Amino acid sequence: MNVFDYPMDLIDYAKMFKRRVGWFMVPLVAVASIGVGIAFILPAIYKSEATFLIQRQTIPQNLVATTVTGYIQEQIEQIRQRIVTYDDLVQLADENHLYPNEMANDPSAVVSKLRERIEVQMEDVQSSDPDQGGIRYATVAFTVSVGAETAVMAQSLARQLSDRFLAEHRESREERASEVTDFLEEEAERLQIEIADLEKALAGFKQEELQQLPELMGMNLNLFERTQEKLDQTEIRIRTLQQEVNAVRAELSLTEPYERIVTEEGGIVLSGSQRLSALTAEYLRASSRYSAEHPDIKRLSREIRILSEESGNDRRLDEIMEQLVSLQEELRQARQRYSNSHPEIKNLEEAIASLQRGMQSAVIDEKNAGELAVQPDNPRYVALSTQLAASEANLSAERARKLELSEKLRAYEDRLFNTPLVERDYKSLARGYENAIAKFQELKDKQLQARLAQQLESGESAEKFILASPPYLPRFPESPNRIGIILLGTFFGLMLGLMAIVIVEYFDKTIRGPRMVYRVIGVQPLATIPQMESA
Repeated sequence: MNVFDYPMDLIDYAKMFKRRVGWFMVPLVAVASIGVGIAFILPAIYKSEATFLIQRQTIPQNLVATTVTGYIQEQIEQIRQRIVTYDDLVQLADENHLYPNEMANDPSAVVSKLRERIEVQMEDVQSSDPDQGGIRYATVAFTVSVGAETAVMAQSLARQLSDRFLAEHRESREERASEVTDFLEEEAERLQIEIADLEKALAGFKQEELQQLPELMGMNLNLFERTQEKLDQTEIRIRTLQQEVNAVRAELSLTEPYERIVTEEGGIVLSGSQRLSALTAEYLRASSRYSAEHPDIKRLSREIRILSEESGNDRRLDEIMEQLVSLQEELRQARQRYSNSHPEIKNLEEAIASLQRGMQSAVIDEKNAGELAVQPDNPRYVALSTQLAASEANLSAERARKLELSEKLRAYEDRLFNTPLVERDYKSLARGYENAIAKFQELKDKQLQARLAQQLESGESAEKFILASPPYLPRFPESPNRIGIILLGTFFGLMLGLMAIVIVEYFDKTIRGPRMVYRVIGVQPLATIPQMESA
């Protein structure tokens, strides 16, 4: 049983605190002393801070657009990351002689400590965008702070970091603008080479397909039509000349090459060709009546052979006459055995008729070929021969012209047929060339804009950081918060003291005062004997 088993009032709590004041004071004084000791033992850290304003580009973006992209928060964070690299922080510690012992033993610990003490805070404001509408947050400034063991060192470090922030920002923007310009220049050079290759390919294609280019299709079509008209006219002239040659040949065949020679008796002396024709006709008539041994047949054969020897074609006539005599003999023998309607009789008659026509043809050829050994003296024959030679020459020329025109017509037809295929390939090359030219022009425009942007970044009109508040010399340390540590130690001491009172009272079973007696036995005591102190 303890005091907490029954309801208590303020008087009970006051008596309990009075009884256990020693248990309360010991933790309070101990913990508070520890807090005071910690507050004065921790080293003081001074913080110096610099404030930067973000000045936007003064020239409107629609006049000169910057080539440096990315949000301002990203740019600030990138600069911070470049500043707090291991090498930069080691260099910063060496230049300011920070933590020489630790730098000699463990530079990484010094780098980590400096990295924790460097802070960058953004200053955002709420604004409205008149172009896009709505509310947005814009970063208008940021602060860079750094902590150190002394106020002077904190100010010096903050000043150095501020200078690095300004230099890094300017260099990074100029570098990025220069990278964009260099990239566009490289692309322009590559595109120039590509355009030169396309121009070379296009020129080679035009040279190779010069006569089949699409722009020459109208001319090729006109040439095709004109050539077709010339070919039609040539064919008409060829038909006319052929008719003229046939007519002259027919008239020439009926005209004697030599004039008639009249004897004193009034008779006409026949020429060799006339004599040969007459003997041939007589031989054909006689061969149908007599055998080969008949005197007339032998006489006629001998005279024909003599006349044919003069023309140099006697062998052919001899063969024809021998075959004719042989067939005539077979026909006579067959007629003795068969009737005239017998097939063998018919075959022999057809063979004889064929040989007779061949003999007449040979005689005519001999007449035309053999008599040329002596120049004709018939004026009509000479005129017809001259006319025939001229007509044949004109006919040969027109036929050659027809062949030439036909070849040209096929060439023009091939050109017209191949023009759509050439046009397809030509348009493909031309389209690639035009696209390359358009891309190159677009690239040149971007290159000009990039150069303007590069000049902008090198000047004073670009976006930049302005040191609005230089690093100040701190008067008081930023940490530790000694008052806060002392108050916190006192608070924990109070809590521990109260907890000590509660614990001691909880385990104390002593009954104190008439009120507790009444609570225990339920009877009010008659009298109370106070505590008596001995003299």
